[in-house]
Amino acid sequence: MADFLAKLKQIEGDAKAKASRDFSGGLDRLAAIMDVLLRRKLFLKDDDQYYCENIPQVAEDLAFTAGALDAAATLDELVMNTPNGSVHDIEVPSRHRGHILDVKDYIHSQLTELPDRGFSYVAWTWVPQKFYYVGRASGKGRVKHLFSHGQLSAAMNKATTLSLLYPSQSTEDNLWDLEAALLYLLAYVGNPPEYNTKDEAMTKARRGKKSLQALSQLFYDIACELQPEQVR
Repeated sequence: MADFLAKLKQIEGDAKAKASRDFSGGLDRLAAIMDVLLRRKLFLKDDDQYYCENIPQVAEDLAFTAGALDAAATLDELVMNTPNGSVHDIEVPSRHRGHILDVKDYIHSQLTELPDRGFSYVAWTWVPQKFYYVGRASGKGRVKHLFSHGQLSAAMNKATTLSLLYPSQSTEDNLWDLEAALLYLLAYVGNPPEYNTKDEAMTKARRGKKSLQALSQLFYDIACELQPEQVR
């Protein structure tokens, strides 16, 4: 039986383990670059500028990793670690699969007992694990209209489950952040939804990514100051 909450916990665990490895490797790369510059080993060689210019890329990689941790924190804050957050799985019976009008009607029939407020949703399959589409809706009355959206219709032709995630409060910013966090985290672990055509940015200035972007600029400025005039 599909259980998106359990799957989400697994994805978060995988993302945090990957982030730990990525942070360790990124910080080692950054330390090595700064060590070369501080020791002035390559100051008069043609590849000095490479070391200076490579710092923003390393820091941007670290910021991307921090963004994954920010996304996990957003999911925890809005859904997983709050009494008002919830996840509901609507598993489509095999007799309806492949018939989009039947799928639409079946899903709509399962919404009667669910809260009538905004949510994010994920179209996916449990086995094999595959994500097809992530979106958001202002309320369950919007679900029938959502099926006129080409990507969701295409996704539900393949997906076996539509999971609805209700944040603690269904504000516009929370719904946007929840959708963006799901997209970010799935992309980070290498399983982006097939039918989403663009990423969404979280509206909140999350601490991790913002701090590392500032750190990137600081290290870049220091490195360029260490460059000799000949190679600037």
